Amino acid sequence: MMRLSAKLTIILYAIFILSTVALMVIIYKDIDSPLAFKFVIGYLIFLGIFLLYLFTLTAIKMKKLKWIKIRKRLFKFLFWFVLLVVSNYIIRIVAHRPSKGLIGDLANPFGFALGFAFLNVIFDENEDNY
Repeated sequence: MMRLSAKLTIILYAIFILSTVALMVIIYKDIDSPLAFKFVIGYLIFLGIFLLYLFTLTAIKMKKLKWIKIRKRLFKFLFWFVLLVVSNYIIRIVAHRPSKGLIGDLANPFGFALGFAFLNVIFDENEDNY
């Protein structure tokens, strides 16, 4: 049986995906109405609260892990981060694209590596599996 936090997380992810699609339609169609503006503001507020919820839930679940499991996840994060940064620079060299600056070059690999290393902590019910 799924815990309440896992059910809530799945519901919030569904709302996030649907509202992101709606936001993309608003932007693509260039809808300029008071309702669209309120939707965008509401989306940004929801996004901030949702990210805060995910970080908090991950931190709570990470506290339950043994040190060896945390270390494995940190190595997994470091591996993915280095791999994505190196591949990003190789693609930039091959494609002759200019750099976006240090923060711009590291932001996407950092986010993807965090997701790859820590996302399943939120959904896994058995602490021994992660």
